[in-house]
Amino acid sequence: MTHKDVIQKLQTYDRTGINTFWGHTSSTAEQVFDNSGVVVVSNGFIYGNEVYSLCPARRSRSVIRKSIVWRSLQHNVEVQVRKRSVSRSASLDRRSQSPTQTNVGISVKTRKHFPETWLWTSMQIGSNGCTVIKSTIPDTITSWFISAFAMHMETGLGIAPTPTKVTVFRPFFIKLSLPYSIIRGETVAIEAIVFNYTTKPIQSEVVFHNKKQEFEFSDQLDTKGVNVSEMRQLVSIPANDGVSVTFTITPKTMGYIDIKLTANSAMAGDSVLRKLLVKPEGQTQHFNQSVLVDLKESANVLTKNVSIIIPKIAVPGSQKIWVTAIGDIMGPIVHNLDDLLQMPYGCGEQNMM
Repeated sequence: MTHKDVIQKLQTYDRTGINTFWGHTSSTAEQVFDNSGVVVVSNGFIYGNEVYSLCPARRSRSVIRKSIVWRSLQHNVEVQVRKRSVSRSASLDRRSQSPTQTNVGISVKTRKHFPETWLWTSMQIGSNGCTVIKSTIPDTITSWFISAFAMHMETGLGIAPTPTKVTVFRPFFIKLSLPYSIIRGETVAIEAIVFNYTTKPIQSEVVFHNKKQEFEFSDQLDTKGVNVSEMRQLVSIPANDGVSVTFTITPKTMGYIDIKLTANSAMAGDSVLRKLLVKPEGQTQHFNQSVLVDLKESANVLTKNVSIIIPKIAVPGSQKIWVTAIGDIMGPIVHNLDDLLQMPYGCGEQNMM
């Protein structure tokens, strides 16, 4: 959201006239009341048109009041981001001894914080209009666009004129491509790309970790997996290029499993940890039982025994039970609005109920 966006949006709502003070297609409160024939008697500020004249003494008294509004819309909220210098290929190249290195690994920090959005923060600031926000930047290799706006009871709305761009970069990193979810027991290929943005080629060993034994490795999609704690592949990555690495796994557990890859070399290294959702096999079935809680003719404590019958053919480990208490008759409808995004089996009312 920028200052230009706000002005364009305001123009779509207000087409009553052009005010010379604002310089945009908008009207003051005085113009709106005057055009509608309304007589206003109020002790509040009603911003009116500024009457310009060659003589300063004949200028309208509303200049002072409208100058406040002018500052509110034209005031820029500055976004300052302190960027630490990123040492790219130069610092890494100093540690290299030859164009291709042996697999002498270096200590690397695992990147595991990958949010979709970042820095949704609100705070109170002083009269100087400045504040400092301290936050750890996420591990995603990307560019973040940071914008800001401020609101004041007297000066109104202030918006940063242009977003500030913050780029997160590493000369050597792993980009992991994962599906949203997989089914337990199916064999899938996990693909990763190892990028080398240094000025020299790198020979790296990529390790797929499986310390929790949550899945099995297999060489091909149609072969039986093997239970090992890790799988390794040796790759050679040219300068300013990337190489694809593929591992085939078969998940054994449900829920979120750890997908951790590490690439080490004598020059650089990187480690990535992501979560992958494993769903149970079979068809999902929902069973509902309702209990009416009425404390008018009973004590303050109500005890109810509810029996949940689970079919014998249910997939082991896939059973889940939710208990919800809703005090409104429309509560279940609002609570199940997200079910409309699933496969529809009738009209909207049936899906929500």
